[in-house]
Amino acid sequence: MNLTDDVTAVGSAAIGYRQLALRLVRLSGPTLIWAAYLALIVPYAALRAIGAHTFRPYDLGKIEGALFGIEPTRFLQQHIYTHNLVWFDFAGWILHLSWFFLPFVFGALVMVFERRRTMEFFAWALAAYYLSDIFFIVFPVRPPWMEPGIVRILMERSFVHYTQLDDNPFAAFPSMHSCLPMVMTLFFFLRCERARFLGWFTGTFALLIGFAVVYLGEHWVLDVVAGYALAGGVAVLFMHRGLRRWYARIPGDPVGLVVRFNDAIWAKEPAPTLDASPIPLEVPDRKAA
Repeated sequence: MNLTDDVTAVGSAAIGYRQLALRLVRLSGPTLIWAAYLALIVPYAALRAIGAHTFRPYDLGKIEGALFGIEPTRFLQQHIYTHNLVWFDFAGWILHLSWFFLPFVFGALVMVFERRRTMEFFAWALAAYYLSDIFFIVFPVRPPWMEPGIVRILMERSFVHYTQLDDNPFAAFPSMHSCLPMVMTLFFFLRCERARFLGWFTGTFALLIGFAVVYLGEHWVLDVVAGYALAGGVAVLFMHRGLRRWYARIPGDPVGLVVRFNDAIWAKEPAPTLDASPIPLEVPDRKAA
C-alpha cells in the first residue's frame, strides 16, 4: 500500500465518522431542542418566584382609574359578571388554561410546517420569559383581584382550580398571557413562510386572552399592553440587523454555533464521496536525493 492509498483510507474513515456524527445529530436533535426548552423553563420559574419577595408591590388600579375613569376590570365585572353568565366565564377560563399549552401545540406545528425554525421558535419564547423576569423582580404589581370589590372569577366559579399553584401572584407586569401569543404571532409573520397562517390564530388568541385576563381579574389593562410591547421588544432583539451583527462579534460566536447546530439537525446533504481518482501526492524521489 503506497502513500496515496493511505490517504484515501484515512479520508474514507473521516467521511464515515462525519456521516455517523451527522446521523446522530439528526436523530437526537429534535429531542434535544425540546429537552433544552423544558430545562430552561426551570430557572425562569425560579427567577419569577423571587419577585414575590423583593419590593413592595405597586398598585396600578389608581393609574387605570385616572386614565379610564374607572378600572376596566371593575367596569367589566359590573356589567358582565353580575349577570351570572356562566358560559362566558367558562370561555374565559378555557382561554386562560389553554395558554399553558401554547408553546407545545404551536412548537409541534412549527416542526410540521417549518421544522428548521423550531429552535428559533423556542428561542423567541425563552427570550420573552427571561425578559419578563426582570420586570417581575424589580416591578411587582398587585393584580386586580386583590382590590376590594373585584372578584377573582377563576376562584369563584367551580371550574378546575390551579391558580393556587402560582408562587408569585405579583408577577403581573407584563402579562405573559398577552405577551407569549403575541411573540408567536410576530414570529410567524416575520420569520415563517409556510407557517405564516398560524399567526392569524395566535394573533386572535392574543387579543382574546388580553380581554379575558382583564375581565377575570388576573391582570390590569396596563399589564396586557406591556405584554404586547415586550413581544415587540423580543422581535427587535431577533430581527434588528445591527444587533445581529453585534451578536456575531461575541467571543466564540455562540449564536453562530447554535445556528450551525440547527442546520446540522435539519440539513439533507447528499452523502459525500471520495473521488475515484484522487489527486496524487508528490513523493520525493529518493534516487534524486
